[in-house]
Amino acid sequence: MKIVAEHLDNLMHKIVTSHQIFGIVYQKKSGEITKFNARFGVHKFLKGGKRTVPNSMYVIYDNNRKGYRALEPSNIMQITYNKSRYVRSSDYEFLQL
Repeated sequence: MKIVAEHLDNLMHKIVTSHQIFGIVYQKKSGEITKFNARFGVHKFLKGGKRTVPNSMYVIYDNNRKGYRALEPSNIMQITYNKSRYVRSSDYEFLQL
């Protein structure tokens, strides 16, 4: 099996442009680990107004909890996308397993 390193920005760009559902494991500020079954680009439930979180954060729609979530990129631990699992190896590098 070939292990491939992927930068977080490149990986997220692939996910955003594919419009596919993906899984993510995330560490909250409290230290609790949580999982999301999420998707980018969902506009159906927006109520208008402007973005209230910094542009450095990723805003996803959580399919299980039916709500929007803002994720700090440095707290993302694992991403499952397109039948591949990506695990954080360093600050913004992920290894495909």
